[in-house]
Order: sequence, then structure tokens, then C-alpha cells
Amino acid sequence: MKLLLTTIAALVLVGCGNPEADRALLKAVEKGNNPEADRTLLDAVEKGNIEAVKQHIAAGANVNAKTRNAWTPLHGAAEGGHGEIVELLIAAGADLEAKNKLGWTPLHHAALRGHKEVAEVLIAKGVDVNAKEDNFAETPLDFAEDYPEIADLLRKHGGKTGEELKAEGESETLTNNVLRVSCGFRGSTYMPFTSWDISAVKPIGYDPDLIKLVAKEIGLNVKFVDAQSLFKRSLESNNQFDARLAVLYEDIADVSLNAITINNRRNKLVDFSMSYFTDGLALLAKKESKILTLDDLKEKKILTLPNTTGHDWCLKELSQSIVVAKSNLNLTDLLGLLQRGEVDAYVADRANLLSITSRDRRLKLIPIELTKDYLGIAVKKGNTELLEKINAALMKFKENGELKKLEAKWF
Repeated sequence: MKLLLTTIAALVLVGCGNPEADRALLKAVEKGNNPEADRTLLDAVEKGNIEAVKQHIAAGANVNAKTRNAWTPLHGAAEGGHGEIVELLIAAGADLEAKNKLGWTPLHHAALRGHKEVAEVLIAKGVDVNAKEDNFAETPLDFAEDYPEIADLLRKHGGKTGEELKAEGESETLTNNVLRVSCGFRGSTYMPFTSWDISAVKPIGYDPDLIKLVAKEIGLNVKFVDAQSLFKRSLESNNQFDARLAVLYEDIADVSLNAITINNRRNKLVDFSMSYFTDGLALLAKKESKILTLDDLKEKKILTLPNTTGHDWCLKELSQSIVVAKSNLNLTDLLGLLQRGEVDAYVADRANLLSITSRDRRLKLIPIELTKDYLGIAVKKGNTELLEKINAALMKFKENGELKKLEAKWF
């Protein structure tokens, strides 16, 4: 198989060692903002010329331009093992999941050629490690058979072979006892509710533990889904939809829980279980902040996460403040924004803010209770049977103290 794949690559991909064929393919590049820059960008990528790549991107080259074989600059950089160029292209908007005519992604090329550094960059940026090529439904792990280090890297990040994925799918179809769960995506964190490290196979936190407990009670096996592309699409659309809910009505997951507050707007899109946790919005600021009351927030910059009750509340209640929305904040980003004075306070769930202050004493919780909110497990609209089972399990856990045990573990 390896010899066959290598032969196919040599025949159809740019940079195959045939200058005339290369030039012919380069002329077939789709038009972007600057067609000439598109052609020279591909040429610069193939040669590993970093400075030229920077110049062509600055000149308006289309980083997702394709040859007639659907080969993109990112494919070329991955094939050639040019890690720095891979990072430049991704920063300029290159599509991580782009497939050529054979269905190969850039990660397939990195795995096939043994370019571990490139594979590490792509994985860190959230590429799908289990993307299947079109001819044999093989994954990057299949392509890495001659490179144990890359195979180990892919395994560490949840990589599986095409046969393994096929067997899993058949098993799930036969047993029909899998609960597909969305708790955010790799690289996201909102502790103590959920956190999914980019290198981890599964998320951790209160919400993942809760749903595993619920699934066991109702006789189902949990499968955490990493809807990376959907969350990315949410960001690209300026958060015009909530990916936490979209995973349900796009049939990517059966349940979604990631500190989701039950409210009327969301009730129109999905159904919710009974509340499993009571929380509320609160304010976070740097330790030396003079903010004590809501009046102190006038004309101040208030940071929120988009598509959250915190964002909605700020827009409604803090009309004299400047509301700033940023997605997927980590502690370092948040601390920097507050310390540099780019924002004056951050509004989020109290439990999340307490988790943040426990890790960094340069920040403090402002003693103002903004709201009282109830968190629920979201299911697809009309899935009454599953909802009833989840509610029965939650009621049992409230009565027997299991929810209190989880709270003691994570809060």
C-alpha cells in the first residue's frame, strides 16, 4: 500500500520532480485576489522560500488556491516538510481540512513523508486526525506506517486507522447503545465545567463526569464528539449561531452540555433537561480594580464570551458600558487584557470565575450577584424518550447525593 500511495503522489502532485508538469499545474491555479501571486506563492512554498511566501501573502495571494488536482499551498508545505511555512499559511487563513483529488489532507502528506514537525503544527491547530482519504478510507495513521514517532503522536491525539474507525462504527450500529456527547472541542476550556486539552482524547470536568454518570444509569456508552469544524464555522460567522446547540440540530451529537444556561431563546431551538446546577453571572477584575457597584461600570469596557447569557445580559443591562466579545479565552489572554487595561471587567458564570481566581491571585471576584441561572443538558428538539431518561437519572442523583459528590470534586 505504501508503495502504491507514494507512486500516486509522484504522478499527480505538484513538486513531483517533473518541472514541466509542475509548471503546467501551477498555471491551473484558481484565480484569487492576485492570480500571479497565487502561482508564485505555490512555487515559493514548493521551494521552501519563507521570505517569498511572506511577500506573496502580503501581495494578496490566495492561500487556498488549488491546482487542477486540488493541491493547495498547505499541501505543498506539508509534503515538503516546511513547518514554518505551514504556520504562516494557517495564520493567513489556509484550510486545515483541504483535500486534494485523492481526498488527502495536509496531515496525510506530513504522515506519509515522515514530517513530524509539520504534523505537530497541524495537530496543535486542531486538524482532524482521523480524516479519511477517498480511495481506501485511510487516515493519517495508516499513512504513518513507516514512521513510529508520527504514529505515536497521532495515537496520543486520538488518531486511529481506517479499519479501527470502521470497526467502531459497525460496533455502534450493531449495539445501538452509544450516546454522542458534545462538551466543547479540543483546545477549549471553561472550568470547572469542562476542559479539553488539545492533546487529550476526552474532555475533563464536572460536565463530562456528569454525563458519564447519566449514560451509565440509562445503559449507554459515552462517545465525546469533537465538533471542531462547527465551532470554527461559528467563529467565522461572527458567532451568529451557538455551536453548542447546533451540534444537536445538525445531528453531530445527541446531547450537549457545556455550562449551558436554560432560557427562552434556547428553548425554541432545543429541549432541556431539568436543571442539574444553579449558578449565576458575576464580575471578574484585576485585584487593584476600584469597581464595587454596577454604577462603577459606566463607560467601562466589559468582556464577555459571544453566544452566552453573560453577553446578552451585558448588552441589555449595561447600556452605558462598552461590551467586548471574544471567543475561547484562556487564562493568559484574559489576564493580559485586564492587566493592560484593554478591558475593565469580565462577565461569566460565578463558578468559572472562582476557578480562575483560585489559579491566579492577581484577579478577584467583584462581590456583586448579577443573575441566578440554571444549567441544563440540551437534547435535540422532540427527543422526548432520551430527555425523560436523562431527567429520571438526574432526579435519582439529586436524591442519592451523587450530584453533591461531583460538586465537591470539581468546585
